[in-house]
Amino acid sequence: MIPRPRRSPRTGASRWRRHSQLPTANAVLAGSRDLDQAVCARLHHAAELSSDATLKILAQAGELQLQAGQLAVDLAAVRERSDAVQARLAQQTAALRGLAARADVSPALAESLAAIATALARTGTEFAALHEATAAIGSEHAGRLDAETVPLLEAGQMQDIFKQIIDRASPALDSRRDVVEGLVRTLSVGGDAAPIARRAASLVGEYEAAESAHRDPASDAGDGVEFF
Repeated sequence: MIPRPRRSPRTGASRWRRHSQLPTANAVLAGSRDLDQAVCARLHHAAELSSDATLKILAQAGELQLQAGQLAVDLAAVRERSDAVQARLAQQTAALRGLAARADVSPALAESLAAIATALARTGTEFAALHEATAAIGSEHAGRLDAETVPLLEAGQMQDIFKQIIDRASPALDSRRDVVEGLVRTLSVGGDAAPIARRAASLVGEYEAAESAHRDPASDAGDGVEFF
């Protein structure tokens, strides 16, 4: 009988130690996985809260825009009525002055007509000034409403960006966990870990490349509100 080669005690012990550590490694992985899932769940909950806040902000911004638009419509209607009143006052003033200038009108009546015409002209001037002041106040208020809408929309954008960043982080964490679990499985059977090491080295680059496709909210590149 040909004697069977004896295993090296050192190799056998090493393999025994490797397999004996496998339950511990699996337990560590399970704990890490549970923690990742718990953290991701909380982050997604925060993202949902952020999304709700975004909807409220956008609703408020929309209401301000409606108010600004309605105010502009009202100001245009007031201007139209004001112009019509001033035109009638100007016509009446001209008619009274024409009557006062007629030769068949007594001096007393002419003086009275001229006084009324002067009063009407003064009323027209005061009415025009009042309208301009009112229109200026209204325009300022409309401008302020528009100005207040912009930061609300920007805040809504930041809330939405926050949610999307969290949503994109979850797959990246899944990839990291898959690599670690693959490493443990490979080492437990004495496999080659080089491919897993290369995969691990590519994780950051892949994540950063995916993130670079989205504009950095802190960047000055691009103007206006942009959801991405």
